[in-house]
Amino acid sequence: FTPFGAEGGFFMKKRLSLLFAAVLVVVAALAVIGCTDDETEGTLDVTLTVECLALVENPDAVADSYKAVVPEDGDFFNAPLKAKENESLYDFVIRVCRAENLPVAAQDGYISSIGNLSDAATTGAYWGGWTFTVNGQTPMDGETWLSASQVTLKAGDAVSFSYTIGALGEY
Repeated sequence: FTPFGAEGGFFMKKRLSLLFAAVLVVVAALAVIGCTDDETEGTLDVTLTVECLALVENPDAVADSYKAVVPEDGDFFNAPLKAKENESLYDFVIRVCRAENLPVAAQDGYISSIGNLSDAATTGAYWGGWTFTVNGQTPMDGETWLSASQVTLKAGDAVSFSYTIGALGEY
């Protein structure tokens, strides 16, 4: 005995049609919700570049214990991303680095290490550390450099974090 007949019958086809329609409604609802969720509302398009070209171009400046963490091309990261509205550069870089599994160390508004490169990555004859620009400019308040925590990102910002080096005694 088959309750729906030998070929599935009318009731089985009706149930499948209703199930299919319900699945379509759920998928459509999720698509609409997905377009208006918190991940896209209140976000800004920002480009982030993290690089250490100075170390690639000056291999004698790299301390031996850090040579293995310097990428061959000097690039850690270069991509368009979404920043949160009113997000500081400091919070943005920490969030992105962690999401990309790129080690980052920061404290008191200063990002001291990215990709395991800190100021200790240079040999004794050089100083080094991370600097940043926003849209090609070092953010300043009058004559004072701003820390990453003092910079609020805006739509279209192009941010570059660069490992910078110099010979001791140059400055």
